Amino acid sequence: MDKFTLSDDQWYQIERVLPRPIKQSGGPGRPICDFVEVFEGIVWVLVSGARWKDLPFEYPSYQTCHRRFQQWAQSNVFRQLLINVVRESASKGKVALSETYIDGSFILAKRGGGLIGKSFKGRGSKLIALLDRKGVLHSMEMTSANRHDVSLVTACLSNRLTRRKPQRMIGDKAFDSDPMDRKLRAKGIILIAPDRDCKLRPTQDRRSLKRMKRRWTIERYFARIKNYRRVAIRWNRKPENYLAMVQLACLLTAFTGF
Repeated sequence: MDKFTLSDDQWYQIERVLPRPIKQSGGPGRPICDFVEVFEGIVWVLVSGARWKDLPFEYPSYQTCHRRFQQWAQSNVFRQLLINVVRESASKGKVALSETYIDGSFILAKRGGGLIGKSFKGRGSKLIALLDRKGVLHSMEMTSANRHDVSLVTACLSNRLTRRKPQRMIGDKAFDSDPMDRKLRAKGIILIAPDRDCKLRPTQDRRSLKRMKRRWTIERYFARIKNYRRVAIRWNRKPENYLAMVQLACLLTAFTGF
């Protein structure tokens, strides 16, 4: 697998957020590895989906890369990188919160761990994302697969990457909920979702449902981040480590469009 390439400006954005390990002068131990080489090693694992011990010799040792990855995951480094990228896009006028799309995606979990639940697709976790009309990510949350999509809307809004609130949220039938409609409307947000089949009286305006045809934006986004094999299937027992891999995939998607 070829090494991925980023521009100098993108590396600068990463460099100013990643914490540098501190080593005392003349102290015992190996020299500190370059953060760029460690970052590239982590990306190799993300893209290939291989085990850490399969990391090629051209990168730092897999112990170093894995240890540094866990430190960055616990420090929410990858989330902070996403926040910086999204807010920079907002400053350049590349964010359109007049129309956002929300959806969830099932992730099969091959090993045990936290935030894993049983669903009709098997045991796994669920990712829920919020994107704007231009395809910019505004929130990415993770939970167990046995939780309903509509119950995750509040958490998705509370932990969004931007300060501004969306004006409209467009989802599928799983997000149809009259109590949630009223709750979001009180916050100045309109939730648009087709009525479920069990409803006797429709509550959604058919004219607003025409916006549903643009929901391919978020479906394509999930397809893109699942091209990174460490995201397509969850192998991490710790939920914070898997979420860090997802955030890294979102970061590379924002950088490279892959």
